[in-house]
Amino acid sequence: HDPFSSQARARNIKHFPYPQVTVSSMSNPPPLPPSIQASIEGTHADTVRAFETHKTRPYEWRLAQMRGLKAMVMERQEEMITAMMKDLGRPRAECDLGEMSGLKISFDTFFAELKGWMSPDPRPIWGLLAPGKGEVRPEPMGSVLIIAPFNFPFLLTLKPLMGCIAAGCCAVVKPSELVPACSALLAKHLPSYLDPSCFRVVQGGAAETASLLQLRWDKIVFTGSTRVGKVVAAAAARHLTPCLLECGGKNAAFVDDKVQSMAVIGRRLVWGRTFNCGQTCLAPDYVLCMESSLQPLLDALLKAVEDAFGDDPSKSPDLSRVINSAAATRLKGVIEGTSGTVVCGGRVEVGERYVSPTIIVNPKLTDQVMVEESFGPVLCIITVSSVDDAVSKHNKVSGKHPLAFYPFSSNRRVIEELLTRVRSGGVSVNDVICHAGMRNMPFGGLGDSGMGCYFGQYSFEAFSHRRGVFHKWLNYDNELCDPSLRYAPSTPTKVMVLQIGTMIPDLPPLPSLSPKSVILLAGTVLALWYLRQ
Repeated sequence: HDPFSSQARARNIKHFPYPQVTVSSMSNPPPLPPSIQASIEGTHADTVRAFETHKTRPYEWRLAQMRGLKAMVMERQEEMITAMMKDLGRPRAECDLGEMSGLKISFDTFFAELKGWMSPDPRPIWGLLAPGKGEVRPEPMGSVLIIAPFNFPFLLTLKPLMGCIAAGCCAVVKPSELVPACSALLAKHLPSYLDPSCFRVVQGGAAETASLLQLRWDKIVFTGSTRVGKVVAAAAARHLTPCLLECGGKNAAFVDDKVQSMAVIGRRLVWGRTFNCGQTCLAPDYVLCMESSLQPLLDALLKAVEDAFGDDPSKSPDLSRVINSAAATRLKGVIEGTSGTVVCGGRVEVGERYVSPTIIVNPKLTDQVMVEESFGPVLCIITVSSVDDAVSKHNKVSGKHPLAFYPFSSNRRVIEELLTRVRSGGVSVNDVICHAGMRNMPFGGLGDSGMGCYFGQYSFEAFSHRRGVFHKWLNYDNELCDPSLRYAPSTPTKVMVLQIGTMIPDLPPLPSLSPKSVILLAGTVLALWYLRQ
């Protein structure tokens, strides 16, 4: 299975989990009216100018902006939840758990740790460069473009924005056009709570996004599909702009035959697959199940679906809807076209954007449902005969780099073997999605699932340039402060001393002393050493 083969590319282009945004619409968008184009260029120029004033660098400014963002989240919480319920048909409980709680707990980490993150990091220096001082300073990268997705319109917009604020960057936010109420709320309130010269919101669709990508940014953040992520990366490459891409993929779970509670596994898998109606980049897409565990797992999954959503999930207030009718139509085709056995669900009402929780057993690996990311409440079960078989099928389906992996086993050796042999952006062992809820663990992918990571301190680092700085003194003109070894003319003695110098270990960072104090200290040490001889 070659994910880059012409057949795979053709399948991927034809069946795309985000039907409103296409590669062609991003690469060749319709021209924008001159007034909108000028507004976008002006917005970009304003944030660049604001950053060049250096106003974003002080700790106090960053703290004030972070407090403003927290105030917006706390004061506009009901409006944000209402907007999500309107755009996504999402239950209130999911809005609270999936977005608002994740935002609220993040602020505490920034408030507690930001000053420490901003401090220079002293480094040891090579003995031949002494006396001197080395340090690494985190510097803000500049003006950042954040292209946000529809599925978590506030969490995956404001979390990278927190990182921009913490690092001292300016940012332009481009919300998804598929969530108009959420997008309008951000455009209305964000400039009121933050410095409007440094933080802006641009609304619109693919044409506006493409226009933004033509401009020179210091970093671009994109959350979405791998295919559109490649378009973003290609546009960024014209200016050598670094990207933080979070692109999802087909995330697998593995269920061993050595598990203690299949009922718990069933509940966790159903929750992970149906949360936000399956429109979650971290959702388990399919399960690699040992053959002897298939029937117990199916029984647990069916019971978990019934316990969560009742006999008729369409009447449950706890099941979200897919984003639009086009997404429902796509999922209908995916379910109807499978060669596997549909043991649960399979019902789709396009007009209502309703897709029932669906379980498919042993579809062919070439079925559409196994080729593309489902991005809906559809879970496939693939039976395997061994761990080797599971790893082989995982690599055929998911490629080498899905965003997440979820092994379930009571055998530590099996878990460790899978962690060694299966690569992914992140892992939750005996659970799903929860690793992304950790405040100070990196969230991100690798390979086709993205590049870079953020959350907590990793957000600060994602938007910071680690600048190495070496300090040398000019106060004293002597052999200690300015050794002649590096200056011409070269002599055999100088070469010999330099060769010996390569064996000198690094010296620990010196405390913040004046040049005179360091020279006196060095002289004292040398005198004591001489007297002991």
